[in-house]
Amino acid sequence: MASAINIQRVKEATRPVYGPLEGISEDAARTWVPLDKPGAGGHRGWYLWADAFDVINFITLSKEKSSPIYLILVKRLVSAVHDVLRSTRDGSARLPGATDDEPLKGGLRIGKMDAHGGDGVGQYRHCLTLWMFALNRLALATCEKVYNQLGAELAKTIHPHFVKHREGADGLRMVWKISTDMKTVLVPSEGHLDTATGFIIYRLLERVAGLLYEPPSGVLIDEISDYRQLMSREG
Repeated sequence: MASAINIQRVKEATRPVYGPLEGISEDAARTWVPLDKPGAGGHRGWYLWADAFDVINFITLSKEKSSPIYLILVKRLVSAVHDVLRSTRDGSARLPGATDDEPLKGGLRIGKMDAHGGDGVGQYRHCLTLWMFALNRLALATCEKVYNQLGAELAKTIHPHFVKHREGADGLRMVWKISTDMKTVLVPSEGHLDTATGFIIYRLLERVAGLLYEPPSGVLIDEISDYRQLMSREG
C-alpha cells in the first residue's frame, strides 16, 4: 500500500490538470467531461505524455482508496484523449487510417504547442509506448479487454513507421519521430531506450491478451521478433 503522503501527492498532481474531483458522485463521474483546456500543458491542454501518467494516477487512486469512481473517471479521460489526439490539430478530421471500428489506426498526435519545427507536432515513439502501457494497465484494472486491444492496435499500427527494415548488414533500425500522418520521418535517430521499452511493452500487451482474450491474440508476434532482433545488435 502507498503511504498517505504519496496518495496526497497523486491527488495534488491531478488537481491542477482536471480540477478537484474528491467527493464526486458515481452518477457525476459517469458524465464527467475533462476540462475544455486541461492543464497538461499541450495544445488545447492535451499532451499525450502527461495524459498517460494521469491515467496511471487515476488507476492508483482507485486501488489505494478502493473506489471504483476513479476507474469511471479514467475511462472518461481515455475517451477524451482519443477523441482529441486521434484527430488532426484543428479537429476537423480523423488522422489518416483511423475509423470508428479501429480508432487508433492513424496513431496519436503528441499534442505539442508548436505546429512545426524540430520540437513541434508529430508522433513520438516514446510517448506512444507510454500510452500503450497506460491502456494495458487500465485493461488489467478494469478487466476490460478493449483497452488492451486498443493498445495492441496502436502498437501494430505505428510499428512499420518507427521500425525500418534496411538492406544489408545493418538490418533493422528505429526512428524517433514521424509526421502526424505517419508518412515522413522527422527525426531519424533512435531513442536510447526505445528498443528496450518497445520490447517490454509489446510483450506486456501480448501477455495481457493471453489473460483476457479467448483465444490469445498473438497479434504482436512479428513486432516482438523485430524488437528482439534490434536488442541483439552489437554496440
